[in-house]
Amino acid sequence: FPAAQKVKWSVEKPGEFEAEYKLNGVESSVLLDAKGNILETEEEIKEGELPQGVKASIAKDFAGYKLDEIEKATDAKGTITFEMEASKGKDKLEISFDSNGKLMGKKPLKEEKED
Repeated sequence: FPAAQKVKWSVEKPGEFEAEYKLNGVESSVLLDAKGNILETEEEIKEGELPQGVKASIAKDFAGYKLDEIEKATDAKGTITFEMEASKGKDKLEISFDSNGKLMGKKPLKEEKED
């Protein structure tokens, strides 16, 4: 990723390293193993870029929720998932969908402390 700007490295867990960066103005990240193999890439996208199936699931199951931090994640096998934060009042969730709009995960969002 030679054109990446503002690269910030962190250790996700032992043997996995994440580089967060901006590429062509888009917030992105790549997760690598200790050998440098790409495990996952993520790029921030706009709500309008979500596939129709994902939009339909959100409209049906998360009506009234405000979406934030929307990311398109691609694993080493090329499987794409869409991950985002959803909030409605004090209810804050992290939700993820497959490309067809099937809910893959839903968990309460924990507040992260800023460094």
